[in-house]
Amino acid sequence: MLPSSTNDKLFVPFSPPFVSFHPQGQRPIHFSLPLHQGHTFNINQTQVVDGQSVTLGSVVVSPTMTRVFLSGPGFNIGMSSPTNTTSPLYQLTAGNWNSTVSGAPTDVSQSQFTNLEISFMNSNSLINQTGEWTLTLSGGVVSGTTSNVTFHFKA
Repeated sequence: MLPSSTNDKLFVPFSPPFVSFHPQGQRPIHFSLPLHQGHTFNINQTQVVDGQSVTLGSVVVSPTMTRVFLSGPGFNIGMSSPTNTTSPLYQLTAGNWNSTVSGAPTDVSQSQFTNLEISFMNSNSLINQTGEWTLTLSGGVVSGTTSNVTFHFKA
């Protein structure tokens, strides 16, 4: 944010020492930022496990994050502390990249969500990972299930 008056100081951090100046009037600043567009994969794959239908709608992959969009009867991922933090809640595998989020399904029957977005923050971008991907939700994450729900899809 630029200073609103000439009495304000604008500090521009560089390697020490810091540089400061007092703006004299309005000065336009022109700059550009690169746009690294993500990829959206419309999967629309439904798995029926223990009589419950769960749909993997889409996967959005950008340079900094991968997001997975699911819908189903309800998802038991609550805000309370899980009792078993060694079991995977869900796991995404893409090529040689693997991310497992551990915890335990939490029964949140008072506030179940029928849509779930899982975000994976990537230290190494998945934008160039091609081939078969696998997403697994552990038993109990989907309401009414005890078995794992697994999706295989191409990205």
